[in-house]
Amino acid sequence: MVQGGHWIDSGDKTLLRAELEWIQLVILALFAYASGQSRSTGTKTFRSGIEVLRQAKIQWVSDLEVGLSAASELITRTLVEIYWHSAEDILLCSKDVIEKPNALAEGLSTMIWRADLEPYLKLVFNKFADIFSVSHEDAVSTLQEVHISSDRLAEIE
Repeated sequence: MVQGGHWIDSGDKTLLRAELEWIQLVILALFAYASGQSRSTGTKTFRSGIEVLRQAKIQWVSDLEVGLSAASELITRTLVEIYWHSAEDILLCSKDVIEKPNALAEGLSTMIWRADLEPYLKLVFNKFADIFSVSHEDAVSTLQEVHISSDRLAEIE
């Protein structure tokens, strides 16, 4: 639910990789080289992650809620900051997320089917003041802090 009603595609969205250019490098680097499930860049799951990132769109909203309904009756709803709408390939984000980058972690880890990456994403995103002020250099520096080497980053780029 957006602003108290059901979400309707308003067309007011952009490609995630265009809106937040740095985010693709961070996600793919962590996807390939973080956690016990890391498998490098040559796997089918890595290529699937790339494809999801290419298609993913982002839309900023004022208020975002998810609800549970049965037989067309709303049972409950709760405020959330981010929601991955997989049927539409769109990441719905509360505008509050702009100044709380680590709030992106849950939605992004769900988007790429890697819930194990959520803590790594939070660790990296927590270094940033707001998501629109992150430069490529900031992203690279932060990834190096979590022991992803320049060579591995070059492989992803």
